[in-house]
Amino acid sequence: MTLRIFASRLAHDAGWDLDWGGVTRESYKQAKHAAYRGDINAFSQMFADIVRPANPTRVFLIAGWEQGPAH
Repeated sequence: MTLRIFASRLAHDAGWDLDWGGVTRESYKQAKHAAYRGDINAFSQMFADIVRPANPTRVFLIAGWEQGPAH
């Protein structure tokens, strides 16, 4: 969860939002384990799928895995 919060804040501050709504705990876990082994393709694809331009009127909130997007 900490990496998800960090990535969301970093992206938001850079003008992007990450919509975590479609990312399951299992798919995130698999991408993380692949990255530990040096294969970042799953993370690259995941971020490509969830990134979008930031909405400057949106307040940054932290949501849990079951609560949808964290932004």
